[in-house]
Amino acid sequence: MARPLKLERGFTLIELMVVVTIVGILAAVAVASYRHFTDKAKAVEAEVALAEVHRLELIYNADHGSYTDDLNALKFSLPPTLKYYSVQVRVHSGGAAFYALALPLTRSGDQMGLLLSRTPDGQVGVAKADPITLAAQMGGLSSSSGNSSQDPMGAGGTIPGAEGGVTKPGCREGGEATTAADGLLDTNFCLR
Repeated sequence: MARPLKLERGFTLIELMVVVTIVGILAAVAVASYRHFTDKAKAVEAEVALAEVHRLELIYNADHGSYTDDLNALKFSLPPTLKYYSVQVRVHSGGAAFYALALPLTRSGDQMGLLLSRTPDGQVGVAKADPITLAAQMGGLSSSSGNSSQDPMGAGGTIPGAEGGVTKPGCREGGEATTAADGLLDTNFCLR
């Protein structure tokens, strides 16, 4: 007597490879997306720190008539809570203006440095650029004499190496960085 043939059920090797390929593509997209959003979340720390420095500098200027590069004198209390960025401040024009810089502590992904500048005429600009470029430009500024040996603002008021080149007179096209009624810097930083 002949036995009836049973149908074998299962996956072929090709079907299995197609599924593995699709899962691999989805995983690659998920990892890239995750890194992008974590970098954006880390950048919020820099924005908050720069907004606080700006607020404290305005208060210090109202009390003393000039800006300072001493974070302790500003009573800047965020450094113990900063995990991803370090903050530096430099004054120029005899204390009539300042630059605040937030540099990533470790360079991972697309983390950019942020530079907030306040000019002697009161214009506020924020730009993001490569951290190495910003650090080199800020290194040329004098922090004690108040005189700038190298102005990070290039020709036409733009910050060289900055994405979009935010200008001194404000961010007319992308919104404006302004001080809100509570003294905090408006979170619309005009980054292009």
